[in-house]
Amino acid sequence: MTSKVPIEATMSAYGDLSTDRRSYRPLDKVTVQITGRYRGDQYCQIRVCDAQLQPYYEAKIELLDNRGEVSFHAAGALGVHWIYLYFPDSDRHSRYTNFLVDCETSIETGNPDYDELYPITKEALQLGRRDFTTPNGRFVGYISGDTWQIDGVWLRDWIYQLPAYCWWERQMTCGLDRFLEAQNPDGSIPDGIRRDGSTWRMAVESDVEYILVLGVYETWKVTGDDRWLERALPHLEKALKYVQNDPRRWDQEHQLVKRGHTCDTWDFEIQESSEFVGQRAVIANCDQSGYYLAYRAMAEMFRHLGHSQRANEFDRRAKDYRRRANDLLWDGTKYLHHVHLTPIEHPGFDESQQLAMGNVWAITR
Repeated sequence: MTSKVPIEATMSAYGDLSTDRRSYRPLDKVTVQITGRYRGDQYCQIRVCDAQLQPYYEAKIELLDNRGEVSFHAAGALGVHWIYLYFPDSDRHSRYTNFLVDCETSIETGNPDYDELYPITKEALQLGRRDFTTPNGRFVGYISGDTWQIDGVWLRDWIYQLPAYCWWERQMTCGLDRFLEAQNPDGSIPDGIRRDGSTWRMAVESDVEYILVLGVYETWKVTGDDRWLERALPHLEKALKYVQNDPRRWDQEHQLVKRGHTCDTWDFEIQESSEFVGQRAVIANCDQSGYYLAYRAMAEMFRHLGHSQRANEFDRRAKDYRRRANDLLWDGTKYLHHVHLTPIEHPGFDESQQLAMGNVWAITR
């Protein structure tokens, strides 16, 4: 003996709705197919809410042969979105369905040379992504292709990749927090941090402090985290003050940063000297453009947080620093690789004719 299920107890008593896909990107077109109730309806209404249940689309839909269709563009907060189905005789929704809204950066031009640039870059850089648990907490950073043998992250290699990884990386600040925590009492910053939390510094380099400033600045521009920035700024001021107070880093005569006699911004000297001992010093164009940009970044960050007096001071520093660096390094055609503060022989070539990598920075910064 069989019994017939009352139609009021079936799904057809509530109508139905479905989307053409399960997931969408923001602003994608979402198409909804609607079926009325078994009794037949002339109209229905839908309300669409984002992942925070904030409504962003409503529509009244005419049903023909008890079916209807409507399209809208996905908007609102990322996550699971809701579509509620209403019929005229009730204030309560009869049915709902969900779809996912998520996003990821992509390049779509129709030209494969451009379209493949982002996925190729992301895939390559993610092989160098390092996620450590140090004694002070989590550390997420990126290595370069020539430092795989070190179980740690160089600040410079990591921050110079920021214009690329900022488009996909979610852990933007924890690695910088570890560098800020590792600041020495004199204000100096380590070159790198290993997995175990230990640090190192290549003594010939004088650019680490400005790289930290630019790392914090660019990260803040991505995250918009003002509270994090407020905590970081005292460390940055201390780092910049250190550079001007350390006789190994600061040339009093020219009032500019100096370094060991290295090849541009790299960490090795001629004659294979590995330590800066104060006997072979230069003023390099790569450092000067970096500190000029760091002063400008400090001014912008202070001004944004309402510290106009400090911002004005850094604006003045940037202007004066730029003038001094240009007076010393610009030869009328290009920026000199560096200016010797101590006599150094270069047999076999004219160093003043070198077009150093730092010229690109000096011109664009």
